[in-house]
Amino acid sequence: MVYICENCGKKFDYQFRSNRFCSDFCSHSYSTKNSKGKFKIMTCIKCGSKFEIPLNSSKKICNKCKNKKVCWYCGKEKTEENCKNCNFCKIHNHQQVKTLVNHFNFDKNTIGTENFFKEWNRIHDILADMYWNKEYSCFDIAKEFNYKNAGNITGKIFRYLGIECRNYREAIMTAIKNNRFNPMIYLKNNYKTEYHKTWNGKTYFLRSSYETNYAEYLVKTKLIIK
Repeated sequence: MVYICENCGKKFDYQFRSNRFCSDFCSHSYSTKNSKGKFKIMTCIKCGSKFEIPLNSSKKICNKCKNKKVCWYCGKEKTEENCKNCNFCKIHNHQQVKTLVNHFNFDKNTIGTENFFKEWNRIHDILADMYWNKEYSCFDIAKEFNYKNAGNITGKIFRYLGIECRNYREAIMTAIKNNRFNPMIYLKNNYKTEYHKTWNGKTYFLRSSYETNYAEYLVKTKLIIK
């Protein structure tokens, strides 16, 4: 069966779309010619206002909403008095928010709304309670939320949420109290540290057995440690 292209008038006998045009070019060209100078009224899906667009356009947002800069976290417009000068919004990190959503039950529906702050505080309080009050270790928290990298709990997650970490002494005492401390493993992995006084009267803090051995060599040869 022979068809005639509605744009260029060319005859063609192969199956193509609805058999109105012989090519994509003719299809687009015909659409452009017939919609030129014609417009339609659309309703903005964000603000609900009416705006005019070309007949063949699929635009759904008005120019005012398109040009409006909105905070990704709290949903407020970035103006001088709103989110633009809000330090709380500036500290947030897209990747860390995604991690909280994927692993720590952060409600993603609050992103872009004022409820983002409430949800952020909720996750902060849950993790802080587990860490300080219930005395969970990083490995316990990672296991609880099925999070694979326990080292990131204090290294990234707590730093982002503003949760204070235990110091070295507190970590050891908490581990002993909850039967998580193995002295043999600790002694095996602990680095040798000591204060060393040189032949010329200066004192240095050495952080490994390698530094100690080298310091002894310098004493024998009476070389100056720098």
